[in-house]
Amino acid sequence: MLLLLAQRAVAAGSTVTDAAYEAGYASPSAFIAAFRAAFGVTPGRSQR
Repeated sequence: MLLLLAQRAVAAGSTVTDAAYEAGYASPSAFIAAFRAAFGVTPGRSQR
């Protein structure tokens, strides 16, 4: 659920770092890995 909220935050223009910490990840890289595993793309690519 938090990953979906973070996805929405990134789509709305939040930075990946802010979305990562708000979703409770220890680091942006851990968030990016989880995001890629769940959605098949990195958060940066999903913004485009």
